[in-house]
Amino acid sequence: MEMRVSRDGGNTFGDFREKSLGEQGKYRTRVVYRRCGIVDQDNFVMQFRVTDPRLSRISYIRINDPLGGRSR
Repeated sequence: MEMRVSRDGGNTFGDFREKSLGEQGKYRTRVVYRRCGIVDQDNFVMQFRVTDPRLSRISYIRINDPLGGRSR
């Protein structure tokens, strides 16, 4: 799975950051992206893509999780 971020409403994006979905037969692999910064703008866009031909789903995304890191 790959993810990239735009902070200007999707006009420009950073590079894709790649994470493994796990080996074949591993069905409960969690993908975690850390160090994405604080989301405090209206024009923040995250884009995900899966490059493997397999069934996948995103169950939830935590943004600005209070237990996820340093607070202001």
